[in-house]
Amino acid sequence: MRQPTLRRRLQLIIALAAAMLLAMPVVDVLSVREVNGGVEALEHEYVPLLRVGADAQARLVALTRAFQEAVAAQDPEALEATAAQKAELEALLSEAPALVDRADLALLRRHLDEWYASAFGVSQELFSGVVGEELTVRIADMQEKHRVVERDLERSLTLDPARLAAGFERARRVGLYGLWARMSIRVPLTILVVALAIATARRLVRSLDTLRDGFERIGRGEFDRPVPAEGRDELADAARHANRMAGNLKALDAELRRGNAELERTNRELESFSYSVSHDLRAPLRSVDGFSQAVLEDYGDRLPEQGQDYLRRVRAGAQRMAALVDDLLRLSRVGRAELHRAQVDVSALARAVAEELARGSPERPVEVEVEDGLVAEGDAPLLRVVLDNLIGNAWKFAGRGARPRVEVAGLHEPGFAGFRVRDNGVGFDMAHAGRLFAPFQRLDSARDFPGTGIGLATVQRVVHRHGGRVWAQGEAGRGAEFSVLLPKTKDEG
Repeated sequence: MRQPTLRRRLQLIIALAAAMLLAMPVVDVLSVREVNGGVEALEHEYVPLLRVGADAQARLVALTRAFQEAVAAQDPEALEATAAQKAELEALLSEAPALVDRADLALLRRHLDEWYASAFGVSQELFSGVVGEELTVRIADMQEKHRVVERDLERSLTLDPARLAAGFERARRVGLYGLWARMSIRVPLTILVVALAIATARRLVRSLDTLRDGFERIGRGEFDRPVPAEGRDELADAARHANRMAGNLKALDAELRRGNAELERTNRELESFSYSVSHDLRAPLRSVDGFSQAVLEDYGDRLPEQGQDYLRRVRAGAQRMAALVDDLLRLSRVGRAELHRAQVDVSALARAVAEELARGSPERPVEVEVEDGLVAEGDAPLLRVVLDNLIGNAWKFAGRGARPRVEVAGLHEPGFAGFRVRDNGVGFDMAHAGRLFAPFQRLDSARDFPGTGIGLATVQRVVHRHGGRVWAQGEAGRGAEFSVLLPKTKDEG
């Protein structure tokens, strides 16, 4: 025998109780519709977001791979074909659901255009065989723009678990409110009506409890445990809606995870590509420097002074380029090295760096003061890289003063511990502070203060990998101060 629907049961109770039961079916119908509406609203709101997010990430990966394959095959037609892939990605972004912030979406599109233009230009230069420092700079800039696009995608088109859980909680509260309303009007019913109402209520309680438990499981991400959908009434339909939505969420979540894994693999390939380009430049530079030196030594007496000067300039340029390549390789290794967090004696590391600098430049009497007991949590070799660069810079820029001095002191904030490195050297104009940590950006003359402009970019990368912050303050002619804060563990906090 076919089981009567919830609506028919309510009609029978209304016929027996007349006006006294008029409120009960109204509450029931409204609660069921609210539950169904809440589930359907969540399905229509979040499923498109997951689909667009996963598709957009997959298309970005495909577009990145298309650039790599075009460069590898030296195929200009394949490079031109990337424009169509970019257009498909932009068309997909236009389908983003209404809950996506329009400003975030506009920023994502602008960053996508910037990265595409950069990647297209770099690819064309690679076709033409261009090499050198400018190309290396543009490759690094292209990679940074790619990471910005990835962050924009993750921020704009990612499922918010808290919002999803809140939606399920609202649906659960609607069901419980309907149960309370039914219980409050059941007292004046006759014995027959009470019996029928109790039977109906038991059915509703079981269904609502089942839905509530199912919604809570789905809200926690347990998509493999379906909500039981017994019978053919409206609550069973709501359970079936929830099960379909859970299946869609599971599939899209898996696709999103695969897309994230592919993006991570692509990032590793890009870093490896940058590493390989920098590594392969070292041998030609050594050849240029070595043969130039050989010409000077073997044939220098046959060359005019101007020719010898040209060769010395060639050697100097090759050596500067070699130093830049070494710094680029060091920056790449810092980004790929595995972190091993531990308590690090910053005072001991700083004194070791200062002693090494003093041995390398005994003619420069620089006073170095290191505060005792400085401790931070991080990877000791990477923190040594940070101190090498910060103390080395302070040593270099403080060296021309009457009494050059470098100070390393502690720095603390709630949940963070770190240090600051201060000098009394040439300083810098705070109007240009934003350029300090960018690769290849220098606020001083390379002739007066040798260097490649990679050191502070390396410092920033190490600190950010630790989840910390780094910033600088200074004044032209009155020294500079660089501050580093690293997060503590939960126990320490």
